[in-house]
Amino acid sequence: NLLNAFSRPQVLGLWQNDQLFVHLAGALALFRDEEFTPQAIANVCRAYVKVDVDEDLEMEVLARMAGLVQRFPTGAFTAQSVSSILLSYAETKKRPPNTDAVARYLSRVLQGMGASQLGPQSSRALGMVCDALGRLDMRDTTLLPFLSACIRRLPPDSLKPASIRAIVVAFVNLGLGQEEGLLLEFLSYAAQCIQVTVEAHNSPATVNEFAAADISGIASAFAGAGRRDEPLFW
Repeated sequence: NLLNAFSRPQVLGLWQNDQLFVHLAGALALFRDEEFTPQAIANVCRAYVKVDVDEDLEMEVLARMAGLVQRFPTGAFTAQSVSSILLSYAETKKRPPNTDAVARYLSRVLQGMGASQLGPQSSRALGMVCDALGRLDMRDTTLLPFLSACIRRLPPDSLKPASIRAIVVAFVNLGLGQEEGLLLEFLSYAAQCIQVTVEAHNSPATVNEFAAADISGIASAFAGAGRRDEPLFW
């Protein structure tokens, strides 16, 4: 939790985080393997990837976390912990040598989860998983159809613009834009169901719910898939 707190955007830059995280890495080394939980591993991974620390230190921490991940039974994870760990390994400055093993193991973990674990409360996590798979160029022929089915079961208004962008960009970049037509139709509809969070927004009411990166990413992905989606863009 301490690592998670010091790696938050509103805290970064207030002091020399690299020195702090070197010190915290030393403290982590004193923890026994059995003292870690999947969520603690996720917090450690996210923190060391988000903070600008020495590349060797990042690799050292992530290498240990990779070994710990695979010690847990598949039922010990939540969708949030899986997505945080997977995205961390996808965002590293330099790919740790055990990244593929971690990704394959977490793929099995996800596919063992039931509908209750991958419901509306997990929409952000599903977006993060897709983002990670796209970054890793991981065209998993069993996991991707599984994720597509899970996403299409979600209430359309449970997805935020950033998650919609992450999902559609990943599937299109992995070459599934045509094959996953039903998913793209669902994501188009979900983008049109975005809820207004600030009533003063107008022309349209959701104009400021989408970041520029969301708009450009979604538009580029749909164009790349050869889809002329008039309800979405006009």
